Amino acid sequence: MKLIQADEARNRLLDSLVQLSNIISTTFGPHGKTVALATSRYPEPRLTKDGISVAKNIQLKDTLATSLLTNALEKIDQKAGDGTTSATIFICDLIKQCHLSDQSLPILRNSLQEAKLQALALLEKHVKKPSTDQLLKVSCTAANSQQLGQLVFDALQHSDFCQVLEGIEDTIKQISGLQYDVGALTPLMATQKPHVKPLILVSTGEITNNQQIKDILEKAFSEKRPLIVVAQDVKGEALSTLLANKLNNVVQCTAIRGFGYGNQRSVNIQDFANILNLERVNDETWAGECKSALVTVKNSFFETNTNDLHRTKLAKHISDLKQQLNQNKSPYEKEILQQRISRYLQKASQLTVSSQEKRDRAVDALMTVKNAKQSGIVKGSGSTLLKIASQLENQLLKNSLLKIVQKLAENSGVSFQQVREKFDENLEFDALRGKFGKIDVWDSAESVRQILEVGVDAALEAVAVGGVVEDEAK
Repeated sequence: MKLIQADEARNRLLDSLVQLSNIISTTFGPHGKTVALATSRYPEPRLTKDGISVAKNIQLKDTLATSLLTNALEKIDQKAGDGTTSATIFICDLIKQCHLSDQSLPILRNSLQEAKLQALALLEKHVKKPSTDQLLKVSCTAANSQQLGQLVFDALQHSDFCQVLEGIEDTIKQISGLQYDVGALTPLMATQKPHVKPLILVSTGEITNNQQIKDILEKAFSEKRPLIVVAQDVKGEALSTLLANKLNNVVQCTAIRGFGYGNQRSVNIQDFANILNLERVNDETWAGECKSALVTVKNSFFETNTNDLHRTKLAKHISDLKQQLNQNKSPYEKEILQQRISRYLQKASQLTVSSQEKRDRAVDALMTVKNAKQSGIVKGSGSTLLKIASQLENQLLKNSLLKIVQKLAENSGVSFQQVREKFDENLEFDALRGKFGKIDVWDSAESVRQILEVGVDAALEAVAVGGVVEDEAK
């Protein structure tokens, strides 16, 4: 074991964060560039503008820096869908400032937590409910493209459920399907392309031993078909067996840990079995197949194939749910019932784009627009960040928020000093056009919220590190 003391650990962390921020921030904004990921993870170089994708592929000697940053970005990505590049700039700068500060750790922690709450309160003053046109603007901003943003927006106009694939050209198709915001149990089981006619095993209980998956796994092997297992949880020898089959290319297995939380998870699993017309094996298990399925790290999409008899059954379920909806007075319960009805209706869109890089942006845009619908929007292009920073008392947090706007301006070929001067004149910065005035650019408020929430916590975690213990080989 090798012990790294505080000063050396801090210096190494700061050096690594500078490297991480420098490369990831090149992708920032409408004029940002792509990064080519030429690592062993991909058979050929892959282009991306997605901050978290870049972070996950960077291997530095100081694993602490990459681990801290990647963990924070994953939290933001899961909750907001967009903003990981902004978050990288913010987190790296805030950590640097904290290390240079002469404040003691307890005082620093308290002051930053108070400043975070102040910033979040200031943010809420700028949040507004989006119009349809503003949601389109959010989509275009998140997709970093007018054309792709329009495609994403059009797909969501048909349904909140949308599958994004890589293909030859950009197209939208309406299909029967359902989507859940739950992905593969482990990234090793995520699928890059849809499985065609996969076998599906569903359980409202836990799947822990090989006996529970033996029959359907043997069937998948003999018929050379993929297998997807959905349960309250999949673990133990069952998970090991599924993973071994996947990694050794014996059977393409994917496991998903339910849909939703608590009691709602069992209800969602039963709905899932009903919608896919799976056959009941016992009181808590169903088995069958679907037309196709795509299970990524973030979500799961299933294309259904129904006949007249099945449609009649589904119509009965929908009728029952609508009756419950009319009788229920709880806003929360009504929202859950509405979501269940939407899934039973199976209205979905299939968005195909011409490259993996565009797919990354489309997936981010989809989630960002959904968040904007639920959590509201704020002025984009750094405008809201400037407004929040101008009212913050904590200089560290203020500087790190301004750092985001500074990088946005730099990538747009505009002086940050000019952006600040124009802001003082009540003129907003349009990063796409490099002009100033009243802008019509909008972001999801959730992205900014998560940058503040997760970013400050990540910075404080890094500052609290007083040493590192690592293997000698490093």
